[in-house]
Amino acid sequence: MRFFGVVTNLVGGWLGARLGLNRTMNVGLGLQVFALLMLTVPNEWLTVVWVMVAQALSGIAKDLNKMSAKSSIKMLVPENAQGTLYKWVAILTGSKNALKGVGFFMGAVLLTWLGFTGAVLAMAVMLALVWILSMILLKQDLGKMKNKPKFTDVFSKSRAINVLAAARMFLFASRDVWFVIALRFS
Repeated sequence: MRFFGVVTNLVGGWLGARLGLNRTMNVGLGLQVFALLMLTVPNEWLTVVWVMVAQALSGIAKDLNKMSAKSSIKMLVPENAQGTLYKWVAILTGSKNALKGVGFFMGAVLLTWLGFTGAVLAMAVMLALVWILSMILLKQDLGKMKNKPKFTDVFSKSRAINVLAAARMFLFASRDVWFVIALRFS
């Protein structure tokens, strides 16, 4: 799944610059609604592959939304206010983690009250409402660059930064392999 995160962040950043951050966020919200609706099918359809595809789409949606939100903050804070930027990114990251906890609690409550399909459907409906409000209320061209960047522009001009980014990707991938594969067999 780490591979999808890398691809999403590379392509998402490029698309955000070309189409606007609000549009990439809305694509993420729509994709999340679709991924949730994939889980409302009859139980016989819920194979391992089906659920893995839904999880992959959900992860892509999460990365698109996270990238759009963090980049939007960067655009809204003045350039000479680095401290303010770091403060807002920390708040955004912290609130994301806090919302995960709230989400687990709400998911458990919905699961208890509505069962699996009802809970997933309720979450899809709530997220669809957020998606519609986002399309109506938010500025459409936020983050859209005047000149259309080429895809190669997502890579740094600095070889050292590109090597560091690749090393980070392999570091996280090895961690995932360790937790998913190695610990199961130990």
